[in-house]
Amino acid sequence: MRDVFDRQKRGSNLKDTKVDKRKLFGYAGTYIMSVMGAGYASGQEFMQYFISYGYKGIIGSVLVTIFFAWYGYEFMDIGYEIGSYSHGDVLKYLCGKKIGTIFEWILTVFSFCVVAIMLSGSGATLSQYFGLNQQVGTILMAILTIVTTLFGLNGIVKATSSFAPITIVFLLVVSVLTIIINPDGIVESGVVIEKIGLPKPAVNFFVSTVIYALYCVLPNVPVIAAIGSEEKDRRLIRISGIIGGIAIGLCIIIVNFAMLTDIKDIYTHEVPVLSLAKSISPILGIGYVFILLEAIYTTAVIVLYGFTTQFAKPGTKKYTIITIISVIVSTFAGFIPFSTLIGIISPILGYIGLIVLIGIIRRHIASK
Repeated sequence: MRDVFDRQKRGSNLKDTKVDKRKLFGYAGTYIMSVMGAGYASGQEFMQYFISYGYKGIIGSVLVTIFFAWYGYEFMDIGYEIGSYSHGDVLKYLCGKKIGTIFEWILTVFSFCVVAIMLSGSGATLSQYFGLNQQVGTILMAILTIVTTLFGLNGIVKATSSFAPITIVFLLVVSVLTIIINPDGIVESGVVIEKIGLPKPAVNFFVSTVIYALYCVLPNVPVIAAIGSEEKDRRLIRISGIIGGIAIGLCIIIVNFAMLTDIKDIYTHEVPVLSLAKSISPILGIGYVFILLEAIYTTAVIVLYGFTTQFAKPGTKKYTIITIISVIVSTFAGFIPFSTLIGIISPILGYIGLIVLIGIIRRHIASK
């Protein structure tokens, strides 16, 4: 690791410098797209983590905005402080060497599972809209993921950050139009949700909110921390994390309202937001297919990068081999139904993240 004192001294010399807006939105965009994967952009995660709790889920979506802003700030800042992109180093820094090492390997395994979720999501999307065999869609996304990941962090930032504003705008357009068309559906949704009995990942909406944010962020810690470790301006990365987190959360709030308007018709769909887009216009539906696929693609690439860098340095022959083998294995796991993968993997990863949350709090207490 780099010397912490030198990094803090270097950061203090940059306090009065002007923030580079291009970098600011580039880093924020990468954070946004690391979270906006298959479960997020499809609405499947919102269905399980927020809407299943009825109107309390709206409170949860407001709280999760705060969590995302905080986590973005924290993990980018930790990356800067310890000078490392490895989630192993980050976890050891937060939880201690022994617990950190255990969690490092647990998270490595779950990162692989998240890649499988992304690949499964691409197959489900193409199958639901075009009737394409789900395995074909999964394999096509796997190939694209391999190619991009081999370019390393710089290639990932370039490939993902530009997608962030497009994805957010499209999500908001679909959501706002849905709400305008059927605002009364929100009022009726409470009764509907009680009747259909959606599965809940936690005992109450608050715990569900906490573990959801942790589930989304933890697999992406290597890339989020890498931004901090490679950037000289500490203030810049902190602001990037906050802006990215707020954007992620605001989208969740609005999309949740949109899904409530038509919950009785979309709750059985693997990709509910796609159903909303299609019901507005077939053209909008086709457009959303591509938006969803690029959201899946960016998260798959970012999480795969974090998984692979645990075993090899980017740019090496070993890194290439591990990347290819990992995606091949993930592809077979991705043949499992999309909603099933989310329902099994995400709560477990979220609960593990509670220990990491304690580590973050401990970090601030120790510093004081």
